[in-house]
Amino acid sequence: MNRMALGQVVASLRARMAVEAGEIPDLPVRGVAFDSRRVAPGDIFVAVRGFRDDGHRYCRHAAARGAAAIVAEMPAPAGMFRPWLRVSDSRRALAHLAAAFFGHPSTRLKVIGITGTNGKTTTACLLQSVLNAAGRKSGLLGTLVVDTGRRCAPARLTTPEAPEIQGLFQEMCAAGLRHVVMEVSAHGTVLHRITDIDFDVGAVLNVDLDHSDFTPRFEDYVRAKQAFIQMVKPGRPVLLNVDDPTVARFVCVRPDAVTVSVDGAADVTATGVRTENGVTKFLVRVRRPLEGRTMTVTPGEFRVCTALPGRHNVYNVAVAFTAALLTGVEPEAAARAVSGFKGVSRRFEFLGRGEITVLDDTAMNPASIDAVFAAVSGLPFKKVVVVNAIRGNRGPVINGHNAAALARWVRLLGRAELITTSSVSHAGPNDRVGPAEEAAFLNGLRRGGVCFRHHAELDAAVAEAVGRVTPGDLLLLLGAQGMDEGGALAVEMLGTRGITLSPGENGAGHHSAVPVIVHEHRRHGADPAD
Repeated sequence: MNRMALGQVVASLRARMAVEAGEIPDLPVRGVAFDSRRVAPGDIFVAVRGFRDDGHRYCRHAAARGAAAIVAEMPAPAGMFRPWLRVSDSRRALAHLAAAFFGHPSTRLKVIGITGTNGKTTTACLLQSVLNAAGRKSGLLGTLVVDTGRRCAPARLTTPEAPEIQGLFQEMCAAGLRHVVMEVSAHGTVLHRITDIDFDVGAVLNVDLDHSDFTPRFEDYVRAKQAFIQMVKPGRPVLLNVDDPTVARFVCVRPDAVTVSVDGAADVTATGVRTENGVTKFLVRVRRPLEGRTMTVTPGEFRVCTALPGRHNVYNVAVAFTAALLTGVEPEAAARAVSGFKGVSRRFEFLGRGEITVLDDTAMNPASIDAVFAAVSGLPFKKVVVVNAIRGNRGPVINGHNAAALARWVRLLGRAELITTSSVSHAGPNDRVGPAEEAAFLNGLRRGGVCFRHHAELDAAVAEAVGRVTPGDLLLLLGAQGMDEGGALAVEMLGTRGITLSPGENGAGHHSAVPVIVHEHRRHGADPAD
């Protein structure tokens, strides 16, 4: 257990931000908490404002549970008998306190942070796989899984709250890990979850429409992504996919960035992309010396092949490959590991092939819908039957854009039938589709001029799709949390029809060992979202 004196913790916090406090008693600190129900005697309780609740309402509750001190943005109420620290930003204070309490573990790790609207999970899992294959055992903090070297568990948030991140980093250090790959969400940046992390490498894959519930203006979302690369210290590499026009703007902020492109002018390029028998091959060209924190990557050309389909995965592979080189992995070892990587659960995952092909993807915004259909359009099929789960708890704006993208592709493919669902019984409390979201999506399809059938329940939607497919067809399952159980339902229903599927081979996907589950994230004093 970590042991620090309250005075030490307060001094560490004061070194990073202004703190108003009275006399600080010599009390032991045993933890940092922001959920009053989880406060144990000796914890510092930080009152943060959540999406639906405000932790300042629970300061007395935390004090009654034995909090060593209270950190808040408001003055202490009358009769408060615990040390009170007033700060301007509780979330920022929470991050600083967590890092100090756990002994700043990120300074003992090589932390590679990956952000972007799409591709974070695939790129992070691929990079961890490459590092592990090269003998650089690494941890992972991502959308699907948390791997500390001691345990592997389903993730609760793409980017957890600061005390959880710092505790996981400490666990990784104790397990003897020296590398960690983590996905960085917009929430993680704006809500200071990644503040006080010592990043060695940063990467931005793309920036597109998403999270309009959290950042209603697109420029606010852009700034959230841009803020991440400003957290990577000067002199440490930041990889930017400059084929994305928004990401290309970030070069002005980080003129020392390592630029990445497919066929364009950049520091790192992926050229000669071609796909044969489900394998994509290309040449990664490093055109100038790339300076990592402790080593330099010399220019050269490296042949890479991957079972991950689609142009979007060329970018993911190029970034992961380059990041691996910047951590010291030899190019040949990195290329071997990339070729052996089979994919990630629900990321263009073939659940089975046979007389019917079943493909599952989390496509949740216009760019990811475009990427999936662009890859699908190159596959052989008589017709494609699409089941799309409306995205819940993300607002009507993104759902209107999703509908427009989906309608455009249904028209382009021609040989497509569309079924939609609100997944009423299969979405968790934080992922339920609201009336305005459903209306925006369905009206967007109508404006797009496509025919579709809508079902409230996922089971009914999948059952109709299974009833429509015939030999030679592709059954395409799309959507975020509302489609998490769609694949299992489809395979089971096809089995009852006597249709057997051979296991999917990632030329697109495989049956991943990483579980996909729905969680409830309600907390006392804060309501995280990601």
